[in-house]
Amino acid sequence: MCNGIYPMEGRFNFLAGMYCEMAMEAYHTIIEQYDIILRKNSWVDSQDDQDKLEKALVSCVVFSAMSIESYLNNYAAACLGDSEFYDNFDKLSVIGKLELISKFILHAPLDKSCETYRCLKALLKERNFFIHNKSSRSEYQGSTKEEIEEKNKHIEECALYEEPEVDWIAIKEYLKEAENALKAVHGIATHFDKYDKSAYAEVHLFSPDHVYFLAPGQTNYRERAFKLLKIEVPQTPFI
Repeated sequence: MCNGIYPMEGRFNFLAGMYCEMAMEAYHTIIEQYDIILRKNSWVDSQDDQDKLEKALVSCVVFSAMSIESYLNNYAAACLGDSEFYDNFDKLSVIGKLELISKFILHAPLDKSCETYRCLKALLKERNFFIHNKSSRSEYQGSTKEEIEEKNKHIEECALYEEPEVDWIAIKEYLKEAENALKAVHGIATHFDKYDKSAYAEVHLFSPDHVYFLAPGQTNYRERAFKLLKIEVPQTPFI
């Protein structure tokens, strides 16, 4: 581990922790909806729950990515100076910012074969899919009115005899994507804490030391994320 690099100074408008908190809340919702769908095991009965799960996935992915970029921006600006970073490096990609910080500030090689890098690449791909949404041509586009009516009749006839099953492959993929998103955030925190003892990245992003200052009932969403990421939660409140 390196000596302390990150300057111990107050920073204004640093929202990485808030974004991470929103990602953890979304992950909590995903787990809840997953359990509900599992109990119902019916496509018809659980459509609303599946919709809630999909919306929570978007939140988890987008806010995880925002948390990482916010953390990188803050760290680089604090170490290089606000003007130096925002005037010259702010337009770099998330990966570019991470490589800049790792090479020139942390002086730590960025292992592109490690799980953190893999999770980050996958997270950013998913984030881009949601943020830069692109529609595509419908399979019904160009079909005649008679062809569309025939397809709809076939769907209705199938529904009379057989209830559609839950698409568990898709549901489990959503769960995997949400887990990957939080693993990417935690992997970044671990990377910074390993090479800068004054970074306190895990605390900034996940605030584990402050979990018991919340009101009763507000810790569940954090605890689920902590269990996934193997973050140690203190057993007694900090005074």
